[in-house]
Amino acid sequence: MTSPVSKEQVSNWMKDKRQLIVSSLNDHQQSEQLTVLLQSLIYLISKKLPITTGEAVLDNIKEIGYKKGHVITDQRIFLQMIDCFPYISAHIIQHLLEEKMLHKFPNYEYDGIRKTIDEIILFYNAGFIHGYLDSHQESLPPRSDNKHAQDLPVPIIKVDDDIDICPLIGTLDDNKTILLINTTIHHIAETKMDYVIFDFTGIKTVTDSGIYNLFYTVQLMELIGLTIIFTGIRSQSAMHSSLLSEKLKNKQVFQTVKDALESLIKHPDRA
Repeated sequence: MTSPVSKEQVSNWMKDKRQLIVSSLNDHQQSEQLTVLLQSLIYLISKKLPITTGEAVLDNIKEIGYKKGHVITDQRIFLQMIDCFPYISAHIIQHLLEEKMLHKFPNYEYDGIRKTIDEIILFYNAGFIHGYLDSHQESLPPRSDNKHAQDLPVPIIKVDDDIDICPLIGTLDDNKTILLINTTIHHIAETKMDYVIFDFTGIKTVTDSGIYNLFYTVQLMELIGLTIIFTGIRSQSAMHSSLLSEKLKNKQVFQTVKDALESLIKHPDRA
């Protein structure tokens, strides 16, 4: 467990260093508005770090994100902001590690600090996307067709008005899941969907870091109202990663995409 003293130290350090952290996430071509958004998010993380993130705190963080997303009028800024989300905690931890000797944080405390940072970003992120979508629903561009979707680094394929399939292929690692986070969040921003099927049929190997990032994405999607379904998970993949088996508990899992689609067709809540 991370001690309150350590979280307080990190909190004070982040308030002092937030411009440095923002600069490492931002390039000179990006707008002043994006810089302000990043600075405010880094400050929010530093403010909330010492607090045990109970339900009321997380709801408050989500509401702050909602208000920020609701006032964004430029879709380019919105998409650039959500591109930054997967990297923010990694950059904060990187800067902390660079000053590790100065702050004397034991290694075991980093996991607790990062978990808290990720939780704050996740709820802010969900609110931010919700706020933007609520204020721009009528002006969003039409859903991409399947040909375009299949050309994406991680394809998302429309099978019905409210159902998309994301077929995962090869190794599920850090690189694949960072692409997945960016692709799915952009897709959420551009379309209206209710169900996403993650199909593991083409996955040969998984890594624990890849599973961690995948379920970060899943939790975000569930927070903004999507239902996530998993298909095609081979027994050897689940056996290889105890984390995957753990994360799949209480999730909808089907043997094939066909089985999942047949279940959705029969679903009483689906119009």
